[in-house]
Amino acid sequence: MEIPLNKYIYGLFSIVRPTGRLFWIVNYFLLTMSIIIIFKCLNKRNSLLIISLLLIVQLADTSAGIKHRINLFMPIDDNKPLNDKIWEDLFKEYKILKTTYPKNYSGLFDKFSYLIEKYDIEKTNLVKLARINRKAIAEAKYYLYENFRKKKLSTNTVYAIDNLSHLRHLKHLFKDENVGFFYRDNVWVMVVNEKERMNENDKELFNRIRLKLININEKNNLTFEEKNNFYGFGWSHNFGKAGVWSEGKISTLFFRIEKDYGDLKLEIVCKPYNVKEKNISEFDVYVNNSLNKSIKLTNYNNDEKIEILIKQKNIINNVVKIDFMFKNLVSPYEMLESPDSRKLGILLKNITIKPI
Repeated sequence: MEIPLNKYIYGLFSIVRPTGRLFWIVNYFLLTMSIIIIFKCLNKRNSLLIISLLLIVQLADTSAGIKHRINLFMPIDDNKPLNDKIWEDLFKEYKILKTTYPKNYSGLFDKFSYLIEKYDIEKTNLVKLARINRKAIAEAKYYLYENFRKKKLSTNTVYAIDNLSHLRHLKHLFKDENVGFFYRDNVWVMVVNEKERMNENDKELFNRIRLKLININEKNNLTFEEKNNFYGFGWSHNFGKAGVWSEGKISTLFFRIEKDYGDLKLEIVCKPYNVKEKNISEFDVYVNNSLNKSIKLTNYNNDEKIEILIKQKNIINNVVKIDFMFKNLVSPYEMLESPDSRKLGILLKNITIKPI
């Protein structure tokens, strides 16, 4: 059962992340009642003495934390993580800031939070929220990636690139377009129609960005936390465990090979999402935009091995792009398993490329 809340009420409740913090209400109630009982049962002098003693014990116990977190006699540190002039130039003109991997607790938020307020950014998906509408954020992510693949970028938006894998995919899509890629203060951002703003350092670093090399006959275990990996858009975490989940209708693998090996075979070890009601997972596999094969997986409790034959004629400049296009996806939320609203397809565990 779901009871929709007004967005402002929802935002207010999002301040509370761990549900244990709700004990604060009970804690302060008990504290207040204890003070009242002390004053009711003892005279004023003894009451003040006891409360003062308890306050001294409390301050001594928490002094290390207070000293670390709060210093009322020192000015606020004016050092900001983003100091390059490019931010002023961009945010005076562009009033929307988006990350390429929207989620409720973005690692980029701390870097951009000061600039968001300073330059009156009107909209952003860079947030730190405890409670979110998981279905809405998943759908927003799929819509964003669909626009990227169609080469549709908003003209009023600065895109903060979340990780190296996303940067590689975006370079593949927009390297020949009028899109500026800027690497400043250890952050990559992308802005449409701003290619001329790129300085020599931006251009040099951008030209160095290459797809990860895959070695022949070497098994490559995949984890989402490893940002220097073979995946592009359409992949998500496995709660810190091995493997990456495909998420959404299209998930992309990217890699390059060292030289021309002729025809190749890509072996993939994966497990389809647990779809008990229909017991089947269907998807098409495209190699460099050409349909390669259609696959149906039914053994959802065990790992399965998929073999994809890659013809030499379909390999372009030693680069291989594998697109998985899924059908009839469901989420754990729809299956009443958990609040997880991601549309999951397969859990990709490892890949191996072999010559034929």
